[in-house]
Amino acid sequence: MAHTPGPWQWRINRATKRIYLNGRGLTVMDFVRYGMNNAAPRFLDSEHLMQRADELAINIPGEGHHSHWNQDINHDDARLIAAAPELLEALKGEISVMRSDCNERNCGKCSRCKSYAAIAKAEGKE
Repeated sequence: MAHTPGPWQWRINRATKRIYLNGRGLTVMDFVRYGMNNAAPRFLDSEHLMQRADELAINIPGEGHHSHWNQDINHDDARLIAAAPELLEALKGEISVMRSDCNERNCGKCSRCKSYAAIAKAEGKE
């Protein structure tokens, strides 16, 4: 399964006490009770069903002896979320060398303007 297409946006409904990540009308990720004290994220699967993260757990390579208490989530959206800090830093580094024929400021169509918009969104400066 490829990651859920964006744009994504966090949604909080205080009346129902629900927090979820929305993407084009689909719930990308939400949370459910896990045990007596914690919550677990759930992710949208290829059949448009929500699957709890503990059901997607896989061993982390090289950490076999810790596998009973330390695992990874085998889901494209979870990997994308985990990679977000590195992706942001890489984009910031690449934007300075990007070439663009765009003469407008914030046209929203060229890759350079889309990159600036993505960085602003990630940093809460939309």
